Amino acid sequence: MEQFNAKVIKIVFHNQDNGYTIARVKNNLGSLSVKGYFSVVEHRTYEFGGEMDEDPTYGPYLLASSVKEYIDDSENGIINYLSSDLFTGVGKSSARKIYQHFGDKTIEILKQDPEAIHEVEGLSKNACAEIKNVIQKNDLANVLAQTLQPFDVSPLMVNRIYQLIQHWEDPIVDLKNNPYRLLNYFSDEKISFNLADRLYCGFNEDHYSYLRLSNVITNAIVEYCFKTGDSYISNELLHNQVTKQYNIVDELIIDTLDSMEKDNHITRFYSFIQLTSFINCEAYITDQVQFRLKHMSAPVSKNFKDVISEFSANHNINLAPLQKKALEMALSQPVSIITGGPGTGKTTIINGLVYSLSNTIYNNLDQDQLIDKIALVAPTGRASYRMMESTGYPAKTIHSLLGIKQTSGQARYDEKNKLPLEYIIIDEFSMVDMFLFRQLLKALESTCRIIIVGDPDQLESVGPGSLLRDFLNSGVIPTTKLTDIYRQGDGSSISKLSLAIKDEQPITAGNDQEVSIIDIKTNLINNVEKVVNKSLASGFDITKTQVLYTRYQGEVGIDHFNQILHPETKGEMISFSQRDYFVGDKIMILKNDYDLDVYNGDIGFITKIYDEQAKGNETAIEIEIRNRKIDLTYKELNLLTHAYCISVHKSQGSEFDVVILPIHDQFMLTKKVIYTAITRARKKLIIIGDVNKLNNGICKNDYYRNTRIKQLLEREI
Repeated sequence: MEQFNAKVIKIVFHNQDNGYTIARVKNNLGSLSVKGYFSVVEHRTYEFGGEMDEDPTYGPYLLASSVKEYIDDSENGIINYLSSDLFTGVGKSSARKIYQHFGDKTIEILKQDPEAIHEVEGLSKNACAEIKNVIQKNDLANVLAQTLQPFDVSPLMVNRIYQLIQHWEDPIVDLKNNPYRLLNYFSDEKISFNLADRLYCGFNEDHYSYLRLSNVITNAIVEYCFKTGDSYISNELLHNQVTKQYNIVDELIIDTLDSMEKDNHITRFYSFIQLTSFINCEAYITDQVQFRLKHMSAPVSKNFKDVISEFSANHNINLAPLQKKALEMALSQPVSIITGGPGTGKTTIINGLVYSLSNTIYNNLDQDQLIDKIALVAPTGRASYRMMESTGYPAKTIHSLLGIKQTSGQARYDEKNKLPLEYIIIDEFSMVDMFLFRQLLKALESTCRIIIVGDPDQLESVGPGSLLRDFLNSGVIPTTKLTDIYRQGDGSSISKLSLAIKDEQPITAGNDQEVSIIDIKTNLINNVEKVVNKSLASGFDITKTQVLYTRYQGEVGIDHFNQILHPETKGEMISFSQRDYFVGDKIMILKNDYDLDVYNGDIGFITKIYDEQAKGNETAIEIEIRNRKIDLTYKELNLLTHAYCISVHKSQGSEFDVVILPIHDQFMLTKKVIYTAITRARKKLIIIGDVNKLNNGICKNDYYRNTRIKQLLEREI
């Protein structure tokens, strides 16, 4: 093994996704390339360790297995280190005073006892605080990197772990004893269970301890529930999953479950097992809904019928009796549901609600005051933007309303800091999982009226729960079901097709002004490309034309479709994670970033490339999403992917002038998937592929989620 100290002259390459780095370094023996998974800063000196190898083109290099910052313990070395840009506000004079006090052992002493810095006379309080902070931070970071080195943890993940453990009482010891503390299943920046478990098994000899086994079981239940949407798991499935994945015998599983039940971590009922956190979530939702239904009365002395008639006249809308009923119900009931398919007038009802409230109860308030009383929210950025477009009233995502933080999942508004709202209207409610709804309920006063809007025939939430279905099936929440179609007219082919799919009627190939169903068995990708080009040539804009599909990988998959459908583009380009991005590229956001106010599923365009060679935190591109220009750094490009083809799940909450739906195989092709896809189309729907497989999918009902909300509501109300 080779080991040497060298200064980093240039970072040749650094992959933000996995931390792979190629750096050019130099010491008194000459210059050399170092490759591996590490993070360094140019012009600083590091201690490198690893094995020498040789590239046939570029010559010898070090394959690094260890990298840590080197500090010269000579007088000049220590003074230069303490006065470097690492320490804000510490100059040469202060650094010299510190060295004169502690000598060659300065860094060692300060690492062992940071408070010793106060012994040095003539240092300001700010300088002392800065030195203590940086020394502790760098020492913990270096020790952590060395501790995790045998586990091949990427520098990106090392930094993420550092952010989580830096405030622990004894970070390294606590990490070794219980790395499962790193887990947060509800954070966007979460640590994987496999990594935490790998660390535990590496640090601890007892691989069958209660700590490990209980975490293995907890993770197995969570994984199952997030995969299926269930809120509990059968005993048999849990045993099979744990045994298969971790080779743990039944006897140990049974003993661990017994202990977990005694510790109130799980509850067993019949042949099922439910985590206490899931039980508490369902119970809290049920309690909050029941409290409102039992104890809240209608707003005092408010006759909404007159203002509803006024809304109808002012907006030149002839409201149907069912629509008037929906408005009166939602305005007066403590919790209510408005449900219906596309084009049935749900958006009209939301408009009517805002108008009616602002002209009765809150007629003396301006809009700035009004938004403290009435909130319009949706689970996705696209859906909230559609609400704002259609109503002219501010709308937010639920995450944005709550002020949920990126890394921790903690919210600004919660049970200790309530929102002042008196009415909240939640659109696209089928997409809301039970944990997000609980988080919202915690932030609402018990007097806040809740109006739920959604279509139960669309896809359900990614997370556990089936709230809209459970609420409807319980029969205890006042509900208006809209059935008549207004948006596209009774003769709309798209509307007729959506109704046919709901009724599981067979579909045949055909073509009219709104719907084209093309039955082909071969060359799907080439034919989809032709259909897209024909659509664009006929005048439809790429911004409003969307290909939807069900799976990402494979020869026929979203990733391949995006490669094929990507227009031939020249000009400035920036590469990230094996994707090339150009100005004008249609892109989609892959995960929530609350600071940037962009959300999973948001679609936009690249409007500018600032620097083709950008890296790290350097500003790289400008994108436009929801009529907002946003600058992204190079590392923030991990938020993006191309969006010429997106998944049906990602499209939920959005609408497009033209929707093209390829049908190739029956993977994830169910009635709800097909229904959701076709109801995204406003003007034109093109289904292309094997019609037999389409009909098989229509007859394939989605998995019926196992939850307890319905039973809890029925039992207690």
